[in-house]
Parts: sequence; structure tokens; C-alpha cells
Amino acid sequence: ALCFCPTMTTRRPPRPPRWDRRESDGAAWLDAAALAVQQDHAAPQIARKRRRFSATFSPLLNREPFPGVTADLRRRLAAAGRTATVNFAIFAALVFSGQKSLPAAWVGNVLAVTALKDTLGETFLFARSIVLSMVPVSVSCCAVGYILGRFDDLWYSILLPGVVLVGSLIVVLCPQLPNKNLMLVILYLTVASPLSSKETVYLDAPSKDLGAWFSVRLAGTCVVGLSIAVMLHLSLKFTPNSTTAHRMTDRLIWRLRFETEQLLRAVLQYTQNIGVATLTARKSRTMIEFYICSRGKTISKIEQLADAVKAERVFGEASIDCTKLKKFIECAKKQQRHTEMIRQATAEEFLGEEYTSHNENVKSIKTKISTNLGFALDCLVAEFCRCERDFLDFRHTSAHQDCSSGLAQCMDLYRQKMKAAIEEAEQMLDENEEARRQTAGPLVRSRVVFLGVSSFVREFQDLTAATSSDKMEAKVPGRSTNLTALMSQLKSQMTLSWPWKNVAKRRLAVKTSVGLCVASLWVSI
Repeated sequence: ALCFCPTMTTRRPPRPPRWDRRESDGAAWLDAAALAVQQDHAAPQIARKRRRFSATFSPLLNREPFPGVTADLRRRLAAAGRTATVNFAIFAALVFSGQKSLPAAWVGNVLAVTALKDTLGETFLFARSIVLSMVPVSVSCCAVGYILGRFDDLWYSILLPGVVLVGSLIVVLCPQLPNKNLMLVILYLTVASPLSSKETVYLDAPSKDLGAWFSVRLAGTCVVGLSIAVMLHLSLKFTPNSTTAHRMTDRLIWRLRFETEQLLRAVLQYTQNIGVATLTARKSRTMIEFYICSRGKTISKIEQLADAVKAERVFGEASIDCTKLKKFIECAKKQQRHTEMIRQATAEEFLGEEYTSHNENVKSIKTKISTNLGFALDCLVAEFCRCERDFLDFRHTSAHQDCSSGLAQCMDLYRQKMKAAIEEAEQMLDENEEARRQTAGPLVRSRVVFLGVSSFVREFQDLTAATSSDKMEAKVPGRSTNLTALMSQLKSQMTLSWPWKNVAKRRLAVKTSVGLCVASLWVSI
């Protein structure tokens, strides 16, 4: 029965390949029959290459932990190791010592694990914010605890829920206090612990007075936990596994420079092959999309580490100029917006373009543009990569004026070649309305790519010019602005308004304070 089945004895003829945006570069056009013959000849070779590739590199590309450990897994293992080390150090320093001077070791453990970040600078910034916000909370709670301690236990139990209600409401609504949840923990422990330690009737243990300095000793426990988190990163500073933000920023800057160079090389490859080699232009378009996306992620990571890099100057790390780094980040973010223009011009399809791209006029126009712009864009990319490499070398100062002059010459050459290509295209399309309509989309693509590349380079030129002028102004003697900046920052913090009119924040503060008040009733009753 199977032998006479028509579906088993006959084969359906292959479907002819259709033109698709992903099968063309939006400019060059290949005959459908020629493209089919080319694919038929290339299919056996591609299959053999895939078999050899899978047999050779499949163990290396395996995403499982074994046999190859991925970068993400290594990062997670390192973070887990740091957390375990911090936990062991805190319990060894506080729990094993009997907690006579520093009570509530679990609070120091919670603060240390919370403050432990990926880099030294981030950990130091978080620990400093906790300490600065903990000082006024601890002083206020110490005064309140001293006043409550003057009453007997009955009045202490009566006044405790109201004190907790008002204190938690102030902490949640205070705009100058970051890390409000941790401050609520310190507030509750400082106010409620002296009373709860006396209520030990259900345990066969005598009552214990924590003393008037309980809040100070609790703050000491928190400082010890935060110090252990910072010391862990400091101990790794001089090892190959250093966790400083300077080291990570250096690597990210190198990656960003590589991605920028590859992006511009892909644009160059696309420009040189439109109208000439369809498959090569298609590959370069894919590279453009990939490196634009990866470049945006790298910029966001560097921006997150900018404050950590500045904070690590306290520990002697000064290999990166923080002012120069922030200016470069702003320039890179502006350049990223221009790269979106390049991506849309090379990867997106205009309305109705699929009906006008299959002709020789489009191919001729694109061939002229690639011929005129190829050499000029190659010189511009090479000069830009050299200038960016010199600018990002923070350890050695370089003369940006010579670099800017060479980059300006390449930009002028690029503009001249683009103008010549447009003039040649206009001469060829003169008095031919049909050809003008057919080549409107490809000409718009070329002009948008030219505008994106020019704006991309122009942002870097403005950055180098501003950096040179800043260096000239820095040579003029003047008073230091550190004190002025500190005073302005303190003034801006003190003038922050309380969010009384914000319904969401006010509701959150009320719910939090009521919840802690109910919790304190358990201690009072």
C-alpha cells in the first residue's frame, strides 16, 4: 500500500524563492533564477560546514555548567562566595564573642549582605549612605529611649505603640533619609528592645536591663557589619580577582571601543557592498543591528559605575578621570541616538519599496554611491577609531588638537564624496521620472546613513573640543570648588519638601506605621 501511495512516490516541485527584505540589502537586486541556482550550489557546502562546525564547537557553545562554565555562572559563584565570606566573618566577630558589647548580630549581618555589591565603590557608597542616615535616627532613638526609660514598665508599655507610630511615620516621610526600611528596623529595635528584654516570664531567665547605651551599641553592630563588607572588597583589591569599579570600567571601556569600531566597520562594509554583493551587505546589516544593541548595554553599565569610580578615589584609585568619563558617557549616549538612525536606514523597509527595488536603476545608483563613499568612509572610520583610542587612554595624556584636525579632514573628504555621489545620481536620473520614483527609497537610505555617521563623528569632535578648552581653563589658578559643591549639595538636601501631598507615599507611610504599631502592641501586652 505504501508503494502505490502518490505522496511517497512523487515529490512536490520546490517552491521558487520569493524576494524578501532579509534576502536583499534593500538596494542590490539579483535575478530570482540566478539566486535559486546560487542557493542550490551553496546548499551542500553549507550543510558540510555546519556538520564540521557542530562537531568541533558544540562542546564549547554548551550553556550548561559542565563541561564549560559560563561567564554568568562564574559571576554568580563569585557573588555567592563573597556573601558566604561576609556571613562567616560577621558571626565569627559578633556571635562567637558573646555579643556582650555589640548586640543583635543578625542586624549587622543583614546590613552587610544588603550593602555587599559587585564593586568596591558601590559597596562603599551604600555603606556611607546607611551610616549617614543612621546617625540622626540613632541619636533621636537614644533620646526617646532614655525618656521612656525614666518611666516604669507600665507607662513604658502604654507609651510604646504611640511612639512607634509617630517615629515610623516620620522615618517613612522624611525625604533626607534613604534606606527607610533599614532605618525602621533600627528604630523599632532601639525603642522596643529595652521593654521586650524585661518580659522574660515565659522563660526561666531573669529580667535584663539593656542600659541607656543600647542604641549606641546597636549602631556599633551595624558599623561593624558594613565595615566587613567594605574590607572584603579591599582584601581583593591587589589580587587577580579584584572587584574595583576602576578595573571593571576599564574592561567596559575597552569593550565599548571594540563595539564602536565593529559598528563603524559594519557600516563601511554595508556601504562598499550595496549594489555589488547582496549576501555581504546582508551580513553587514545584521552586524549593525547586533553592535548597536550591545553598545547600548555597555554604555548603561559604564553609566552605573561612574559614581562608584569617583568614590574609589578615597582608596587611592585615581587612574580614571571622573569628569572626563562622565562627559564621554554623555557623548556616547548622544551617539547611540544617532546609531538608531543608521539602524533604521539599513534594516527597515520603506512603504512600497518592495515594488520598486527590482530594477537596474536602483542597482546603478547604489553602485555609484558605494564606489564614491567607500574609500572616504574607510579613512574616516580608521581615523575615528585612532582618535577614540587616544582619548580613552586615561593614563596617558595625548594631544587632541592634532587628532581633531585629522578627523576634520576625513569628515570634509566624506562630505565631498557624498556630494559628488549625489550629483552623479542626479545627472543619471535627470528627465526620468520613473527612475526617480524607483530610486527614491535607496537615495533616502544613503542620505540618512550619511547623516547618522556624520552626527556620530560630530559628537566626538565636540567632546574633544570641550575637553581641550576645559584643560586650558583649568590652568588658570582659582580656589577649589569642592567646599562650594558640598555646601550646595547639603543645601539642596535640606530644602527637600516632605511628600505630604503625595497620596501614594502618604498611604504607604500610614500603613507602615500602623503595622509597626500593631507589632509593638505584642511587646506591650
